[in-house]
Amino acid sequence: MDDVDHDEGPPESESQRTMRLNIEAGAIGAAVATSALVVGGPVAAIAAGGASAFLTTWHGMRRAASDRAERTVEQGAEAAGLTANQFAVWAESDPRHAALVVAAVEAAARTATEDNVRVLARVLAEGAQDDARVDEDTLLAQVLGRLRPSHVQVLRFLVEGDGPGHHGRKVWDLSPSAEHVLRRLPHLGMAAVPSLAALVAEGCAVSDGGVQHESSRYQATGFGRLCLWALRPEGEAGARPVPPEDPWRE
Repeated sequence: MDDVDHDEGPPESESQRTMRLNIEAGAIGAAVATSALVVGGPVAAIAAGGASAFLTTWHGMRRAASDRAERTVEQGAEAAGLTANQFAVWAESDPRHAALVVAAVEAAARTATEDNVRVLARVLAEGAQDDARVDEDTLLAQVLGRLRPSHVQVLRFLVEGDGPGHHGRKVWDLSPSAEHVLRRLPHLGMAAVPSLAALVAEGCAVSDGGVQHESSRYQATGFGRLCLWALRPEGEAGARPVPPEDPWRE
């Protein structure tokens, strides 16, 4: 969104304008980083004689990232029952609030799906409604922005298992090994084991030995269950997971 006056609608307040510019700055930064990975960098594009095409692609990605970030904030404020002015005041009232907004905006700018915009807006709204959850929701937004579809599939398997008796594992011997995950999710191929490693690195899962090999066994952590809960479909009921007595053993 360009920083220009609009003929329609009420004028922006100073707090609204500040918030919008901050959102755009974060989204543009994320788009620059993403474009460098996806497009291969401006030098490669220009060297190939595609400078014009690269700039068109880059500006399109920047605009799309900014739009996703702005929709996340708009939907989050609406879900929290706040006007734009009220949300801007809330975000500026505490550095922890601002950190949550930045985390949600950066994650939204990097996402490729509208579903993730909805999820991040919901996380933002929940943090705005309950100050005690702000720090947890900031980390949640950051991690959700890094989880990939293969990570989510493996996490869901760790949480839900593959039949009665596998749900809510407490004993390591009953927890799935990397080899078990490979057998049950064969379509992931070589992405299965790196996905397990990524889940451990993000605090969503824990391994019995910390060594990434086929015999290692894995359990979802309480935070992993929280991530999966946050990714629930629109309209699906369910209470927010509470921290277990032992967060490393579900």
